[in-house]
Amino acid sequence: MLVLSAPLTDLAAAPTAAQFGLLLVYLAVLWLPGMAIGVLAGLRGWALLALGPLLTYGLASCAAPWMSRLDVRWTPGTVGLLLLGVLALAALLRWPLWRWTAATPWSGRREPLPAWTVTGQVAVGLAVLGAAVFGGTVLLTAFGGMSGVPQDWDAMLHANGVRYIAENGAGGVYQIYDVNTYAGDARLYYPNAYHLLAALVFELTGAGIPEVLNALSILLPLMLALALVALIRSFHGRVALAVFAALVSPMATAMPYDLLWRGPLLPFAAGLVLTFAALVALRLYLDRPSVLSAVPLILSGAGLLGLHPSTLLTVVLFGMPMLAQRWWNRPRKAGPELAMVIAPAAAGSALVIPHLAGSLAAAESVAGFTWPQTLTPAQAFGEIFAFSTSQPFPQVWLLVFLIAGLIGFRSLGQLRWMPVAASVLAILFVLSAACDTAWAQTLTSIWWNDKWRIAAIATMALLPIVAHGLTRTYDQILARIVLPTIRGIKGKGVVHPMWAGAATFVVLFVVFFQVADGGYAQRNIERTATDYGPGRTVSSAELEAFEVLDRLVQPGERVMNDRFDGSGWMYAMVGVHPVAAHFGAAGIGDGPQLLAREFDRYDTSLAVRAAVERLNVHWVMVGPGFVRSWKERQPGLDELWRVDALELVYDEAGVRIYELGSPALTNSYEPPPVTSSGNADE
Repeated sequence: MLVLSAPLTDLAAAPTAAQFGLLLVYLAVLWLPGMAIGVLAGLRGWALLALGPLLTYGLASCAAPWMSRLDVRWTPGTVGLLLLGVLALAALLRWPLWRWTAATPWSGRREPLPAWTVTGQVAVGLAVLGAAVFGGTVLLTAFGGMSGVPQDWDAMLHANGVRYIAENGAGGVYQIYDVNTYAGDARLYYPNAYHLLAALVFELTGAGIPEVLNALSILLPLMLALALVALIRSFHGRVALAVFAALVSPMATAMPYDLLWRGPLLPFAAGLVLTFAALVALRLYLDRPSVLSAVPLILSGAGLLGLHPSTLLTVVLFGMPMLAQRWWNRPRKAGPELAMVIAPAAAGSALVIPHLAGSLAAAESVAGFTWPQTLTPAQAFGEIFAFSTSQPFPQVWLLVFLIAGLIGFRSLGQLRWMPVAASVLAILFVLSAACDTAWAQTLTSIWWNDKWRIAAIATMALLPIVAHGLTRTYDQILARIVLPTIRGIKGKGVVHPMWAGAATFVVLFVVFFQVADGGYAQRNIERTATDYGPGRTVSSAELEAFEVLDRLVQPGERVMNDRFDGSGWMYAMVGVHPVAAHFGAAGIGDGPQLLAREFDRYDTSLAVRAAVERLNVHWVMVGPGFVRSWKERQPGLDELWRVDALELVYDEAGVRIYELGSPALTNSYEPPPVTSSGNADE
């Protein structure tokens, strides 16, 4: 594991003005469209801020597949026109819909939220800002700067997919995989809402693809803190609980850090941090059902489905205990409220038919996937409640205040369902990590039977309980120590109770932050940094070679490459098309499969030459390092010395680039003399 000795504030590659501008553009693209729709739908305050990104993703998920079917390109211009049209229509319909809703018998009266003072609102805002800066700085440090390249399995598909959408305006739900497959090959579904907005940012800023990917990752702590605050607010929680929840949200390793070094699971992480915001939309709709309040709920569901279908099902999982508590003392409301959810569910399903069809088509392969179970049930329970997934030491102080929060769960009020949801998720984590039975795999298959994903969801459910434990501790210190001490001081009015409460809060959190090793910053930096920066799949030498390819390769030409050595990043980095644009080989067809096996028979095989001609291959690149340590050079590229038609044009630090000529077809070849290294290609 990479160990960073520099302190959190010592950034080796601080963001430049252009990269800071990239973050601002991403903030605008992600928040402003959704917030504009939310305002017209009646959202205000923290709910509006939390739901802004999710509503934007929802609009993209609804619109892009239909635009693709109508041959309308997904570009900043067309999306801008779409947004203007949606906002104009919403503005025209808002008033008559509001009047019609007010006259209906089911409109009801929303229970007013408890007052948060101006001081309280400011405190919450500062806590959200602090969480965003702290979490973003941890991630930026782990990335080694905005340009750090994520090195694991999923990263290449996300990176190449973003450029492919930007270059081709491809908004269809099957088109993102076209970067790795070819005409006549299998069409594979992949949720693309994440990539659609990233492509817009890429076009608007001209930033590098890694910078675009990392920009959203850096915004994840902000999105999570806002969602937690909005959830607590909509369920009548206190200011203190909201402030503590925001402040602890970027500390747990499982969420979001484990989702970023492993994978990285970028669309899943983006959807997961927004699931609490979707629960806010559901609560607001049930409190006062109407066409207007249904709009955020519909777009929330569409956004989660378009980001990652499992995050939409995660909302359902959270929603069941939430609704159970809601109906516990009012069972007669269960039937009508379930019926009221049907209408927006049906409307939303109609809007996202392409995503639903694709998800169902992919469901069988997802259900059959499983990871090895490496823990005992006792170990699994210990890991999830001690915030220590696959780590030797627990996050002790999160555990301490989790216990305090669970002991006093009754005072969570309308959030008492949260410990129930967390317990269910903890059980699912144990099943995914420690049980290999068929029924256990079926229950966890929604999340690919992946303990890391379920750990992230469970951790997110535990965070409000940790915050509740801190809140109860604060209450006890204030009531039993601070206020009696003040009252005992001669001369009343020496210290106002409000200032005493604020000081107590600050002191408690500062002590907690310090004993928690600076909010576990270094731990999370080291964890995330394992798969970022120049490393095993994309080295500095390969980045330089990509620039050389950009000068050599002509438009329309492809580069034959090894699927597992990271060379497929050439497309994301410089726009040069490789044969293999992802580590995965699903649906790639006969041509790429043949070349991976037998490309080095180019001089003697008509089939190989036909595949080369069909794919328009003119160049070959091989590089050092593989995405998995046990991978080896693909058979078709391990004896390139056999190919007389290849001319070596670049050879630096283990990276080789060849130009492919067109010699006459021969029936035999003579291997070169054996060198001292034993292989002329080493």
